Amino acid sequence: MAHSIKKNAERRLNMVAYVFYFKDGCEEDSLIGVLTERRGDKRRVTPKSIMRWGELAAGSNVNPNSIYYVKLNL
Repeated sequence: MAHSIKKNAERRLNMVAYVFYFKDGCEEDSLIGVLTERRGDKRRVTPKSIMRWGELAAGSNVNPNSIYYVKLNL
């Protein structure tokens, strides 16, 4: 039990979030949303899998080529 508590605490200390934006031609880029990374297996985290979430969150009206993200280590 103590091992799982320690593991969860370590996971919270190493949190990663991705903030998604899209370029819409205005002065400032528009915020799409924030994805907090919860996958325990870091091998599954790829730029393609991260962008897939951004494209789904943005919807079909946003050009996928105009989407980008900023990685935050929390």
